Order: sequence, then structure tokens, then C-alpha cells
Amino acid sequence: MRCSTLTFDTLSYVRKLKAAGIEDEKAEALTVATAEAFASLLEARDIVTKDDIRQLEMRIYKFIVRGTIVIVSAMSALQTLFHFKFF
Repeated sequence: MRCSTLTFDTLSYVRKLKAAGIEDEKAEALTVATAEAFASLLEARDIVTKDDIRQLEMRIYKFIVRGTIVIVSAMSALQTLFHFKFF
């Protein structure tokens, strides 16, 4: 699985904190702490993306198709060997 990324607009976050009345120094410290928390969250967990799910769906689909082909081939071989019909 690929490494997932998270975009965090620190400048926008600082501006919003300042607009809410938080002092510059505190707003910057909160922004750094929040960015670090997001980064550690990404490092600690495997985050599944939509692309990961699509790839897994494709693998499952291929597995089902191959299994169906094997079953149909086996039924055909049995039909030929024993001269009877399944359907």
C-alpha cells in the first residue's frame, strides 16, 4: 500500500485562528502542533485510499472470473468424460 498524504494549509489555519482572536504566537504554536498531530496520525496508521479500494475490487473481480472459468472448464470436462449434461 502506498503512503497516504494529507494536505494541511497551515497559513490559512493560522489566519483563521488570528481572526478568531488568538494571539499570533499562540496561533502559530497551535498550527505547528496540529500539523505534527496529523503527521503522526498518518505515520501510525495505514489509511486506505479510494485507489486502494479500486485495486482491491479489481483483484477480487479477477479472482471470481478465474474461479468461474475453472469451474466451467471442470464441468465441461466432466460432461465430456461421462456424457451427461449439467443443464
